[in-house]
Amino acid sequence: MTIDKLKAHQQAGDRQAFTQELNSFLPDLQKMAGHKLRQWEAWGIVPRNEYTAQDIVDEVYLRLFENKEQLPENTHDLKIAVFSLARQVFNELKEKHHGKQVAVEELLRQEMRQLQEDYTADAEGELLMLDDLDELDISYQNEQARDNVLLLANDQIDQLIESMGLAKDMNHAQRKTLARIYTDLPEQVRSVVDHFVFLKLSKVEVAAIHGITIEETEQILSKVEARLRQV
Repeated sequence: MTIDKLKAHQQAGDRQAFTQELNSFLPDLQKMAGHKLRQWEAWGIVPRNEYTAQDIVDEVYLRLFENKEQLPENTHDLKIAVFSLARQVFNELKEKHHGKQVAVEELLRQEMRQLQEDYTADAEGELLMLDDLDELDISYQNEQARDNVLLLANDQIDQLIESMGLAKDMNHAQRKTLARIYTDLPEQVRSVVDHFVFLKLSKVEVAAIHGITIEETEQILSKVEARLRQV
């Protein structure tokens, strides 16, 4: 895949060929979109079943196809462009359903200042993993119920443990505590973790996508790791 080919498809108005050139990015983009949609549905940020991961992918590729200025000059930066657009699409979805425009880069820096290393994970009632929600017909639109929904599936806890270099022999209760800590992270901080842990992007890529410095990215990941190691 080359930028020249993508530009040629843009010039020819061939969206299908353009999309095919981008298919190497599709699995990770779908993975990220599906993960975030499940979280947002679980917390009532967007209505259940109104959007699919493919909807997000299609919108990202359409914007990249229609706006020549969005297309970078080299393939190295293309991944950053794709995931940055996806982040923009999600921010607009949130604004659409909640009517609040958010300056996400500044919000992330505010969250960094609030991110303290001392933390205890307490929650009353039964804690439900994202896996559990697949088997339940329950609406978690109210805040009280939402507090007991953990925004990780079991396989994602495994990825979190591996990526952060945590002990792999944690018992069930400890794993749920990890998921509780992750769930309680501020949203933009959690986004940094998602891109680093689940998409396995470099810190340079994560920083570019979120509009922050590499040093700020490292600070966020270090503080999150410190929280997780308290388990």
